Amino acid sequence: MQTRAIAVVRGLLQVIETGNLDEVKHHLSGDFILGLGTRHPLNKYQFLHLLAAVKRSVSDLAFSILALHEDHQSAQSDRVHAEVQAISLSRLIRQGI
Repeated sequence: MQTRAIAVVRGLLQVIETGNLDEVKHHLSGDFILGLGTRHPLNKYQFLHLLAAVKRSVSDLAFSILALHEDHQSAQSDRVHAEVQAISLSRLIRQGI
């Protein structure tokens, strides 16, 4: 069963793939934190800055969702942990994958 929080994360990843950063900004809450995969946790604006740089370098960036689950142990029931793999579609095609 897909909850509203997980649906929001899936929608966010789809918007990120379009490269429309203004739309991405509207999908992120003010307390958004990217906590894994970076040296220090990134807030909403740091994440948008990083995303803009990545999209300039990898214009065909796409995401493969490996795992999504809600954090029910937290008092915040809208917290979702996502394990996502970023891929370049053209690199996959060139490699024959």
